[in-house]
Amino acid sequence: MQNEFDVAVVGAGAAGLAAAGKLQALGRSVVVLEASGRVGGRAFTDGTSFSSAVDLGCAWLHQADRNPLTPLARALDFTLIDHEPAARHLMCQGQPASAAELHGLEQAEQALTERMAGVGPQDVAMASLLAAEPDWTAEMALRTIAELDTGGDAEDTSVLGVVAQGSTSPNWLVRQGMGRVVESLASGLRVALNTRVAEIEQVPGGVRLETSAGDIRARHCIVTVSTGVLRAEAIRFKPGLTNAALAALEALPMGHFNKVVLEFDAPLPGFAAGDWLSAGRNFQPEQALVFLVNPFGSRLVIALAGGSYGRQLSTMPAREAEDAVMAQLLGCLGSLGGRKLTGSMATDWATNAWTQGSYAYLRTGGGEARRALASAGSERIHFAGEASAMELAQTCGGAYLTGIQTAQRIEALLGKA
Repeated sequence: MQNEFDVAVVGAGAAGLAAAGKLQALGRSVVVLEASGRVGGRAFTDGTSFSSAVDLGCAWLHQADRNPLTPLARALDFTLIDHEPAARHLMCQGQPASAAELHGLEQAEQALTERMAGVGPQDVAMASLLAAEPDWTAEMALRTIAELDTGGDAEDTSVLGVVAQGSTSPNWLVRQGMGRVVESLASGLRVALNTRVAEIEQVPGGVRLETSAGDIRARHCIVTVSTGVLRAEAIRFKPGLTNAALAALEALPMGHFNKVVLEFDAPLPGFAAGDWLSAGRNFQPEQALVFLVNPFGSRLVIALAGGSYGRQLSTMPAREAEDAVMAQLLGCLGSLGGRKLTGSMATDWATNAWTQGSYAYLRTGGGEARRALASAGSERIHFAGEASAMELAQTCGGAYLTGIQTAQRIEALLGKA
């Protein structure tokens, strides 16, 4: 393999592929080094395990009307579905929540939003906004924003960070899969799969990368791996990372957002394609789940779990994960209406060596850690990815934007050389 390039990119996810594509379009020689055996990173559409394709990682186009990946999905002639109108079902043993309970939940959500807006300048944890003895509606409102959105436990998630990120609406689903959208970014690029980077050293005039396929030299290097990989020191840096970079990584641990995919012999009755299902008054805060039912009219039900419980489902034996979510599903529905389970799968983002989690959440008191990480590189080594995104943070679209922005900065530097 050629071993000298203008830019070496570490990681073939949305940020790395976007950066490489931009630089190559500008006439620069670029190589993307990917430790795993596929492109896409935390975007992965599984098209073989079930009767319908399913996104095991990123699944929604957030802020879809201005997401940079929306035009790409359209150019691929993929089917985009507005998921905002999806019905939200709250049920306990087959009984839907009463009008009073639904009103109570709406009030709890509004009250939590108002408390969040009143926080500052001193940061607090999301969990601190609950009353001393919250009811299930207050707990559900909290866990939906914390564990089921940020991926961090409510006790460790920054209110100011959540407020800064703002709304993800409108949210659209991609019938063919978000993973396939990201994979398409690799077209025409030089990508070295199964190539692990062990060390990145800044040397006179450039960077030396020690990889499992031999040393590579480049004038600049873009590192797009997760904060989980960086925090685990899976890649050595010479010289070592600055105190500013280490502080940013401490404030941006990996959150956990995992899925248990269930397939039945027919779609669950009583639900439209893509409806939401949650527990009602039997909601379990420490085992918070939400179900995506019959997406795209399929026979799938996808259980989504975040925070510590998301990590737990990702690390337990597959059969135990299946049993756990089936128990909660039956707790909601009372029965399956004669449907039979035909297959299941749990995602493993928490134990995956190349991700070590799903996406980076901001710890309480983390402040400007995302901005700090984006600028924590050196003269030749640069960081990009969802953890450093200021717009669309924690998302595939945000990662893409950081890749483009970093590529533009490097092009400006190369133009001055």
